[in-house]
Amino acid sequence: MTKPVELLNQWLQDERDAGAPNPQQAVLCTATKGAVPHSRVVAIREINPEGLLFFTQKGTRKVTELSQNPVASMTFWFELLQRQVMIEGTVKALGSAKNQYYWRSYPREAQVRFYSYAPTSAEPIASKQILEEKRSNGTCSMAEFHYP
Repeated sequence: MTKPVELLNQWLQDERDAGAPNPQQAVLCTATKGAVPHSRVVAIREINPEGLLFFTQKGTRKVTELSQNPVASMTFWFELLQRQVMIEGTVKALGSAKNQYYWRSYPREAQVRFYSYAPTSAEPIASKQILEEKRSNGTCSMAEFHYP
């Protein structure tokens, strides 16, 4: 029998092989203490027997909600192969050493993208031009952020 983690990784690869540009993106649903749900798309960076790894910046609504209520759900939609995977569980923050490790292993382009977009993920965006200017002027110091 196939283990769930192996099957999810296989389905991600199947969707990628079918031509999907970003099958590793999933909808993360968190809830406030008052049970008000909020959903957003996150990029899953790694899937292993310990869990699914995604990054965010402290100060966002998702981090606030996960701090108050660490139970969340996640849904992958594999459109090309008409498959869906739903996952429920408790979200745990990485320690500082692992955060440093992953940040250093991130390609520079990904660091710039994260630096440009993450700080505004909980705020309305006035225009795409503002984001592009931040991206082109951005530096990538992890020290400027506090990561969960």
